[in-house]
Amino acid sequence: MERKNKEKPEIFYDRYALFVLLFLLSFAVLAVFIKFSKINLYYTASFEGMLNGSAYRPFVTRVLTPWMTVGVRELIPDQINENFSRWIAESPFITSIIQTYGAPANLGVEAFINIVFQYISLLGFFYFYIKLIKKIFVLTKKSLFFFVFVALIGLLPFFNWGYIYDLPQLFLSTLAFYFIASNKKMLYFFVFALAVLNKETSIVLIIPSLLLFWNQKNPKAINVLLGYVIQLTIFLLIRMPLYIYYKNNPGVNLDFHLVDHLRAFVGYPIASIIFWLIAILIVSLAFYKWKKKPAILNLGLCSGFVLLILFFIGGFPFEFRVFYEVYGVVTISVIWSFLTLRGELIKIAALGTDEFIDSLKSLKTN
Repeated sequence: MERKNKEKPEIFYDRYALFVLLFLLSFAVLAVFIKFSKINLYYTASFEGMLNGSAYRPFVTRVLTPWMTVGVRELIPDQINENFSRWIAESPFITSIIQTYGAPANLGVEAFINIVFQYISLLGFFYFYIKLIKKIFVLTKKSLFFFVFVALIGLLPFFNWGYIYDLPQLFLSTLAFYFIASNKKMLYFFVFALAVLNKETSIVLIIPSLLLFWNQKNPKAINVLLGYVIQLTIFLLIRMPLYIYYKNNPGVNLDFHLVDHLRAFVGYPIASIIFWLIAILIVSLAFYKWKKKPAILNLGLCSGFVLLILFFIGGFPFEFRVFYEVYGVVTISVIWSFLTLRGELIKIAALGTDEFIDSLKSLKTN
């Protein structure tokens, strides 16, 4: 009994220290993101244009964050909003942040609200990234810290450009993977819908979602098919009205940049070679002993390859931010490989890939 009483304060302090760390960590990452990502400076997706619906396609169709920002602003009473606007205008520090954020002075309140959403997204990402790791692995505190540290450092190259929906996409995708690992279908469907409302590339989440409809002992194709039909229905019900509503906005729903990638390779050969070397290293580590890894990580890698194809078709050269949907699981997979190569044994708590493959052999079609 006395031992249990001693353990409770230790657990409490560990959790308290974790929350403090996450709060500070999220502030630091947000500061870097605002400073270096040139967020809202791209004229086709300006802050004002995203909020009032005049931005270019496809950016204007990514409505979750703009709608939430405008919605919260509308809930603020006029008097409070007026005082809030005055406080922002009279604070050189806050004003400079909003200017760096690429928002006009007359939208100071909306910019502040949106920045808070960015912070919550980062906080949510780190929190559920840790929860996801604990759901699929049994780790020491030291190893867990290393997973978080690498995830923090790995985010920095993603901040060479940014949009207001990027960090929410990072959070929602990681949360979706957590609910897949936790086998919580309804919560996953809800988060999937939010992610699709935020960005159309969230459709790649249906690949790892297979595990939600997979009974290892009695797998049935009809259950997987039904799960996919539900998600495709959600996707179409959300995206099609948005495409129709904003069809007269300037821009296109899918821009092609394959030629730009070829030009970048010729124009920036050193940067391109470094990019490919890093990509090869990441892919090699991601596939190292892949059969020994949890199935959710490898299915996430499949989503990553779909995004890689889309990156070459419609993404700008060196635009790493297009991989936010799979950042969490790819990072976890790479770190697991690195630690395994160093001789560290990590116990797997989730369905293994080898077990998943074995259950495929007994798949029933009815």
